[in-house]
Amino acid sequence: MTTSAGLEVGGLVKDYPAPAGFLRVLDGVDLSLQPGEAASVMGASGCGKSTLLFLLGAIEVPSDGMVRLDGVDPHELSADEQARFRRDQVGFVFQDHCLLPQCTALENVLAPTLPEPREDDRPRAAALLDRVGLSGRVDHLPGELSGGEKQRVAIARALIRAPRLLLCDEPTGNLDGESAAGVADLLLEAGALDEGRIVVLVTHDAELGSRFPKRYRMTRGRLSAG
Repeated sequence: MTTSAGLEVGGLVKDYPAPAGFLRVLDGVDLSLQPGEAASVMGASGCGKSTLLFLLGAIEVPSDGMVRLDGVDPHELSADEQARFRRDQVGFVFQDHCLLPQCTALENVLAPTLPEPREDDRPRAAALLDRVGLSGRVDHLPGELSGGEKQRVAIARALIRAPRLLLCDEPTGNLDGESAAGVADLLLEAGALDEGRIVVLVTHDAELGSRFPKRYRMTRGRLSAG
């Protein structure tokens, strides 16, 4: 049996309870990305961009439709299997870096490995910090890092388990122009340099979104090319 590679999304719907019944946030989203592709989803705040990421990453459950990564629909997995899927197959980068303030940069990168540590985790974490330009900051606490440096640590953390899918939610929203450009470079490299990884970024920043090879626009819960 052949397993299809890549990300396939079909007829994705998400409704939330509302006083008048249900609020439809996603309305039949279709998306197909091949291994190694990087895509941006642009749109105004509240249009459904973040909800799409949460469904792709199996953080929320769709009301209808399907999501498949390399032929696997995470929403059909058991709770334990879903947790393993999120940990090993998906990397998340949010607008807020969400670093642990009491932990060093290296310890923050290693945090996702704690449930199932591996012998090569520590050297891989150090190598990732070097790759994002922070080889001299491994022992620094988040409070000793700039905003751009914190987000670079967050990217290294997202890559520690070599995920097949990297999901980025407004990752440059709190950064100045120079820092934002550097973070965007790293996210594009994460797809281009790591064979097979798919990168999906959502943003309201047209300049950032335009840098990605594949571009989509979200309008009132519907996704269109461009």
